[in-house]
Amino acid sequence: PSILFWDNGNEGGSNPELDRVFHEFDPQKRRVLHPWGLHSGVNTAHYLAYTNAEVAARGEPMYYHPKENAELLNTNLPSGWIYMPTEFMHGLYDGGAGAGLADYWSMMMSYSNCAGGFIWVFADEGIRNPHTGQLDTAGNQAPDGIVGPYREREGSFYAIKEIWSPVSMKRESPHKEGFLPMNSFPFTLKTKYSEDNVRVSAGDVALTISTTNGLLSGVTVGGKRISFGNGPRLVSGSSTLKRIHTTNDAMGIRVTSLFEGDLERVTWRIQSDKHVKCEYVYRATGTQDVIGVVFDYPEDLVKKKRWLGDGPFRVWKNRLNGVTFGEWENDYNNTITGYSEWKYPEFKGCFSNVRWLQLETTEGLITVVPENIPFVQVLTPEQPPDNLVGKTKVNLPQCGLGFLHAIPPIGTKFKPAAQGGPQGQPNVGQGEYSGRVSFYFGRRP
Repeated sequence: PSILFWDNGNEGGSNPELDRVFHEFDPQKRRVLHPWGLHSGVNTAHYLAYTNAEVAARGEPMYYHPKENAELLNTNLPSGWIYMPTEFMHGLYDGGAGAGLADYWSMMMSYSNCAGGFIWVFADEGIRNPHTGQLDTAGNQAPDGIVGPYREREGSFYAIKEIWSPVSMKRESPHKEGFLPMNSFPFTLKTKYSEDNVRVSAGDVALTISTTNGLLSGVTVGGKRISFGNGPRLVSGSSTLKRIHTTNDAMGIRVTSLFEGDLERVTWRIQSDKHVKCEYVYRATGTQDVIGVVFDYPEDLVKKKRWLGDGPFRVWKNRLNGVTFGEWENDYNNTITGYSEWKYPEFKGCFSNVRWLQLETTEGLITVVPENIPFVQVLTPEQPPDNLVGKTKVNLPQCGLGFLHAIPPIGTKFKPAAQGGPQGQPNVGQGEYSGRVSFYFGRRP
């Protein structure tokens, strides 16, 4: 489960002296709220009338005053409060919950100080009376849910699902058959063209695609450059950009580069939730040391990596054993196995069965989620000197991150890998390959 906030008490809170205790036991120091009250910069006022809720959504300290039994604006407090009611749209029978929510939600989302809210409540709290066999909801104290005691879905369940869906379809007009995609994600999408590149952005995340070679040439987050780019370029082969074009849809902006040569197509999509997806198609035939695509990232900026996949050690084509699927992490090291530094597991190399990987860098976090890509290369491991390496030298591409369909085997002191058995044979390209990688730059929300 994900914990976003701590609630101290209910409906106003009654133990403010315990606020400090939460942070004593929470290393992340998450914000402590007083439900129904104003605390920690958040106005959690419950069940405000529409006009008063609009005042609160503007950031004003409007809330319920129990002594006056009224909703009042506290003029002694400053403005700028985040409005996030920890209870609103109180359900009862078929009322509340989804009824009236469209009005409230549309109004709330029109103000930047509004962070959302919590509908009371999920389920009718009914228990079966053993004497009558009937479900007992204690009069009108418990039939507040959008589902029944056995999770039977009520009308408000579907109303909330529709209202809170970030992407929906709206009929273009009563007289036309077409539909318009309606996107209510909170980040603005933009496209900007120049002579040398196409720049697309969602919120504070921007990608720059070169119109010269069709590859990613830059990433910025909050105006600060992330030194990730020059990809996806082929490990081997060549291509020439034919054309590049952009399209918009309900999920975001797509930039598609079409090529002549071994790299056929690259599509970047930046979504309005700031997630970035890259899809590519290429061809590889004949004998290859490595098959795949790579991106640049400076090694001296990398501090740590975490990943879900096989680990904690890297693999070679003829050494896929000895790893275990799980969640792993290790700090950067420059170990050359058996030659220098002797810090294990080695940080750099090829890792198998990676479901996600996160680099911690001096520029921030870079998270990647490869789909159906067998191997991820992290940086490029150094090797012993040529006069000592024997037959263990391998040809890996220079890169920050690589997404590979085939990796090289490694030899022994006296024999090259190809003399070591079937797994040590060179890779042979099988024609067309495709890949998809999702990226997130920065700390995930």
